Amino acid sequence: MSTRVRPLGISLLSILAAAGIVGSAAFYLPRLSSDPLVLRVVVLVAAVYLAVLVGLYLGNRYCYGVVLCTVGIAVLRGLLGVFVPDPRYGPVASGIRAGVMVLWLYYLTRPTVRAFFFPRRSDTDSLASSGGA
Repeated sequence: MSTRVRPLGISLLSILAAAGIVGSAAFYLPRLSSDPLVLRVVVLVAAVYLAVLVGLYLGNRYCYGVVLCTVGIAVLRGLLGVFVPDPRYGPVASGIRAGVMVLWLYYLTRPTVRAFFFPRRSDTDSLASSGGA
């Protein structure tokens, strides 16, 4: 039985994104504590996001699709920010963000990364599981 090798980039992306979630929570939660409903929604979204990141780290198939969709939306949002600038960031920062997200998207579609999420069964594994000689 062969073991899957986690690509280094997946480990780094998972750790950086988890650190971003924790940092964002530390920044925003004190400001949201006045409305309990908003606080519950933010905590629920953060918990779901952390679950997806753990799945990404472990190589679960569903996380691959979720992360591709999320990164794709981030690319579109960054490109939109270039043409309709957000007053907080401006067009240059939005363009840089979109470029970084395009690099993430490119990395996630590489064959070695896809193989981590969608492993192929070897011929010996299929023979053993089918009861063949």
